[in-house]
Amino acid sequence: MGRFANGALIDIADVLDRPVWTSLTSCHAGFALGRGGARRFMTEAAPFAAARDDSVESIVSLERLIVAQGGEARLMQAGKAPELPNIPPAETAPAVQMVAGPQLCPSLSNDAVRLTGTDAPEMQALAALAEPGPFEPLTHLLGRFWGIRRNNRLIAMAGERFRQPGFTEISAVSVHPAYRRQSLGSSLVRHTATHILARGDTPYLHTLADNTDAIRIYERLGFQTRIDMTVTWFSALTDLTTAGANHAAPGKLRSFHDM
Repeated sequence: MGRFANGALIDIADVLDRPVWTSLTSCHAGFALGRGGARRFMTEAAPFAAARDDSVESIVSLERLIVAQGGEARLMQAGKAPELPNIPPAETAPAVQMVAGPQLCPSLSNDAVRLTGTDAPEMQALAALAEPGPFEPLTHLLGRFWGIRRNNRLIAMAGERFRQPGFTEISAVSVHPAYRRQSLGSSLVRHTATHILARGDTPYLHTLADNTDAIRIYERLGFQTRIDMTVTWFSALTDLTTAGANHAAPGKLRSFHDM
C-alpha cells in the first residue's frame, strides 16, 4: 500500500511499521536523543525509543541509549518487540495501529478550542485522570491539541503526537469521567483528523488490542486496523530477581487506554 507525500509515492509500511523511529528521524528530529541506529524522545516530551532495524548494531545502540537516558523506555513497532541483550522486558502488550480510511467523515467541532502552553498543567491533570496514554510535561509541544471546556474547566482533549512526512498520529484522546458518553472524544478525534487532512497528511492512531470499545468507536469514525503492533516497556531499573520478566510492574502499560 502506498500514498503520495510531497509529490512522491511512499510505502506506508516503511513509514508506519516503526512510527517512533520515523517520527524522530523526520518531523520530530528536534526532540530526538541518540545517533546511529537508535533514537529516543527527550523524556520530558515522550517515553518512547526506537531502533532503526533489528540488527545487532542498532539493538546494542538502543540499549545503551536507554541506560544512558534514565534506564526506562517504551518501544512500539509492528511485529515482535526486539530483544535487548541486558534488559529483559518489564511488560509487553499487543496493540493495533489504525489508519483513516475513505469512510472517515471530516467534521469540525464548534466546541473545540486550540490549546497552548498555558493550558499544559490542565492537560497533564486531565491525562492523569483519564489515562489516555503517556502525557509528559512537554508532550503538548509535539503537535496541535484541541480541547473542550465546561464552566472554564478542561473536560476533554485530543491532539497530535508522532508525525512523519505525509502522516500524523492522533493521541491523548481524553475525556473527564464525569462527561463521558457524550461523544466528546469522538468529536475531538474528528476535529483533529480534519485539521490533519487539511494539511495533506493521513491521520492514524494506536490503541491496545484488548481495548475493543475504543476500536469499535474508531471504526465507526472511519479508521481501519492496518497492522498489529507490540508495545514494550523496558526498564533497567526493575529488579527482575524478585519478579518475572513480564510481571515486574503489573499494569504499567495496561493502565492506559490508548498508546
